Amino acid sequence: MAAAYTVGIAVPATRRFFRDERALSLSRARALEEALLQVPVGTVLLEEVGFRGVLHALVARSHGHGTATAVSSFSSDSGTSCPPST
Repeated sequence: MAAAYTVGIAVPATRRFFRDERALSLSRARALEEALLQVPVGTVLLEEVGFRGVLHALVARSHGHGTATAVSSFSSDSGTSCPPST
């Protein structure tokens, strides 16, 4: 990710996509809070809990609680979530 951001910022044609006035107006403390607390806890943690909870319930219904616990413990969100319905 760091390499992608570095290239994106370095290339003049894409640099404007990385300039966000909302982020530039944040204090250093607020920017760190967003990056280290709000994003990991407010987004990633909640999504993981939701994903694993739904996965566990779906697998438990058809294969039992033991299998569901094993599957939800060792699965990752990448590639196992259902695509949005159209």
